[in-house]
Amino acid sequence: MPSFKSFTKHSELLNEVFEALSHEYRRRILFRLVEEDAELAGTFLSPPTLGKQTEPDILSLKLHHVHLPKLDSAEFIDWDREDGSVSRGERFEAVVPLLEMLAEHEEVRR
Repeated sequence: MPSFKSFTKHSELLNEVFEALSHEYRRRILFRLVEEDAELAGTFLSPPTLGKQTEPDILSLKLHHVHLPKLDSAEFIDWDREDGSVSRGERFEAVVPLLEMLAEHEEVRR
């Protein structure tokens, strides 16, 4: 069993992972990167793809001003603002275990 000392050593990263997973749009983006196993084109960022009945303009604003910058700054994704592409970031693997756990318990994702 991990010690408390090792847990607190990694608590900053855990906080960032939980923050990233705390919003449905960010979870869906990260899930898509697991499923696609590659770079995602900017067109994947649409209401049907993200599973929401949201006005496209509002969704675009939220993604470009909140969710993508948050994931990018945490280095879970690499986001090219020019072409809208998203790929796995340097620290993407830190979120994979929790994404896998959520996938195993699908009802939690809804």
